[in-house]
Amino acid sequence: MKSTRLAFTNFKGPFVTHGIDVIQDQQHERAVYIFAVNHLPNPAYFNATSDSEIPEGTHKARSQVELFHHILGSKTIQHIRSINHPLIETPNDIYAESPESFYVTNDHFYREGAMRHIEDVWSSAKWSSIIHVQLPTNTKDTEIQASVALTGLWNNNGLGHGRTTNEMIISSAIGGELYIATPDSNHSLSISDSIAFDTVTDNPSYYVDPYATSDDDVSGVVVAGISRGIRLPVTAKDPDAIDPVQVWYARPSGSGVGAGWEKRLLFEDDGIRIRTASAAVLVPVEMNGDGVKRAWLFVTGFMSERMVAVQVEL
Repeated sequence: MKSTRLAFTNFKGPFVTHGIDVIQDQQHERAVYIFAVNHLPNPAYFNATSDSEIPEGTHKARSQVELFHHILGSKTIQHIRSINHPLIETPNDIYAESPESFYVTNDHFYREGAMRHIEDVWSSAKWSSIIHVQLPTNTKDTEIQASVALTGLWNNNGLGHGRTTNEMIISSAIGGELYIATPDSNHSLSISDSIAFDTVTDNPSYYVDPYATSDDDVSGVVVAGISRGIRLPVTAKDPDAIDPVQVWYARPSGSGVGAGWEKRLLFEDDGIRIRTASAAVLVPVEMNGDGVKRAWLFVTGFMSERMVAVQVEL
């Protein structure tokens, strides 16, 4: 229950972070790779002294993905490289397969203005995309390869690892829906299932029950959301506003095609303890012999000043 602030090694400059993913270093059992979206301000835009000096098509943000390496227990995090590509336009979240391969969502097509607001309220504005990025393995100067893995979802946003090593959970944040997808050999994604919720759904995670048996398995999807997302454009401008939150938990209700999902409200707050919820994870608690499975639920949000930890029964 203690957090540690890590010191950067080999990294300077702005770090306006967004979605992240963490995967194990297969060469070091106590080390991880961390991918993080970084919404850098664009020098070509902000260093211009007049509008005429801004090159046509220049945006305020020059977003990219940062790759770090961290040895668990240490107090430093080493920067490996920055990743830029024209297809990484409005990155939100990351799904990493390996240190050289990852997926990233572009949650909007438009960066600002009226059309971006239309994307937020019109369910047919399915202009977001998911991009697959392949990094070179020999030298950082080799060209990065990227391709469109999926289109046609409304505000595809958060990404999470699923039940198997190649299953991906995709959130349609504003649509309040999760999609289950798998990649093919060409890195394109195919959707096989979906789960609808009653609130905005942000970054999903999957909880694996360490005490699962054939007839008692509480593994499931955890997803955090905002109860009154429609008010966010107003409350986001008010530092004293509150944004109520809900965290949902969904587990398969059976096996086979069309089995469906059993959904349960796992946590709710009026916005006083925690303002907004955009990420939630479960950490198992050792069983004490009473037959009840428990876990610590950690919840935080993009406008919250703190993280909440609460023990829940599964």
